[in-house]
Amino acid sequence: MSDAQTTEANAQLDLLVKRTVAQLESGSLSIEDLLRALAPESAPLPEKVPEPPLPAAITDEQREALERVVEVFGSVVPDKRRELGADEIAKLEEEKRVLDTLKKMAEKRIKEGIRTAIFNHLDVKAEEAGLVDENTPREEKTGHYILEGEARGEPDTPQVFKRVVSNYSPTLDPIVLEALAEDPDFPEFTRKDYLAMTTQTRVVDEHKVMVALKKNPRLIHAIAKATRPGSKTASLRTVKA
Repeated sequence: MSDAQTTEANAQLDLLVKRTVAQLESGSLSIEDLLRALAPESAPLPEKVPEPPLPAAITDEQREALERVVEVFGSVVPDKRRELGADEIAKLEEEKRVLDTLKKMAEKRIKEGIRTAIFNHLDVKAEEAGLVDENTPREEKTGHYILEGEARGEPDTPQVFKRVVSNYSPTLDPIVLEALAEDPDFPEFTRKDYLAMTTQTRVVDEHKVMVALKKNPRLIHAIAKATRPGSKTASLRTVKA
């Protein structure tokens, strides 16, 4: 940033300070409004360039699952609460295995194939229409433009693809704040200021609990009162027989 740009940025910040003081006194300023005013225009642009989608290859396992799904889907649907026969359990195991295979296949294709192809299409259209430049924000992982757009197929296609942009509220980074409090080149923000703007979070340190208990075994009474039973949950998995 040049000296002129720095001077301009400082002047804008001074003006913002004056407005902030006035809004604080009137009670009309929220933390979200403040952070939006202070947040940079955009994050640094990623260096990654969008790539073509990965080849859509179907493995032998996936092909078998595609052929079997019609036969195994919903093959066991008890009409009442009862025990299952060994043959029924075997059918459900096969159905789950087939569906798990197809689920992974579909998720991978949607994320790495369809999404990439459509986003590349929208990116090229935006470039050809002159809607982007070097400052247009892009996704960090893929390099695609963060820009709304629509991809439509034939006129009678029942659905269209839409790229929707979501704007999330800016956040205040406590790690950066703490670093500024320790920075000798930033004397206007002190450790006292940092503590005044943050709340200490206390968490149980299991090692410290055992050390304290060794020093004072009577703490077992407090530990007993503060101990809560662990929660239980049930999930369905398949493992090798």
